[in-house]
Amino acid sequence: MNGRKSRPLGPALIAGTAGGVLSGLPFISCVCCLWIIGAGILAAYLSTRKAPEPSAAGEGAVIGAWTGIVAAAVVSVLSIPLAPLNTAFAGRFLQRMAEYVPEMPAGWEQWIQPGTRTFSPWGFFLGLLINAALFAGLAALGGIIGMNLFAKRTEAPVSPPVPPQPGSPS
Repeated sequence: MNGRKSRPLGPALIAGTAGGVLSGLPFISCVCCLWIIGAGILAAYLSTRKAPEPSAAGEGAVIGAWTGIVAAAVVSVLSIPLAPLNTAFAGRFLQRMAEYVPEMPAGWEQWIQPGTRTFSPWGFFLGLLINAALFAGLAALGGIIGMNLFAKRTEAPVSPPVPPQPGSPS
């Protein structure tokens, strides 16, 4: 990455934590994918802020991917204490939907019973892996966008204008 040592971990930890918290909180997590792309853009900004040399889009993709992995870990950890709140929200949603959709599946009320869902380590790790893959891709996209927005540019050398030759049309 342009001959300098890239340090993506600091910006990835800061931006990934911010994106993970915003994506993990109920009600504002509705735009989860945008929070993760925004976290990738933030990580690119943080990495280019004090960079002495121009950065490449590939470096933004790497920083963004690390940001997505950090965000996935934060979302997974936040999902444990927020599970009862999310279950209550989903229950209210299903009850409201049942008012308008008469063909709800039989036994749908059991889906929202408190205590029917328990913590599963396999489910936790599966969710972590799926989120890590999805968030790494989205945040890498954000990192590329951020590098294109915030990276310092090298100016191409400007050649002096060539004077017209005598006898040639202007």
